[in-house]
Amino acid sequence: MAKASEHRIEAEVGTALTISLPSNPTTGFSWQVESTDPALTYRELPYRARGGALGAGGTQRFEVTPARSGSFVMRLELRRPWDREPKEVRTYHIDAGGKE
Repeated sequence: MAKASEHRIEAEVGTALTISLPSNPTTGFSWQVESTDPALTYRELPYRARGGALGAGGTQRFEVTPARSGSFVMRLELRRPWDREPKEVRTYHIDAGGKE
């Protein structure tokens, strides 16, 4: 069974926020956006390796921008492409307010 966690983030409409997740693609595992609300736009930012050691982990980052006010859910899964079940699931509850 996958490890699961939930996180709440406050955001401002039209302002990008970054979700940073520990990752190590050399093991085959990477974070994938499993589901998100259509009012959220996102893009994956370049991977940041930690240190110079071969095979060392790093940080996988997603830039998320709410298009309108409201509460939205984004679910990410840590998985290898060939596995059926994720190793970890993180659910982000994003509360967006402010300018529109």
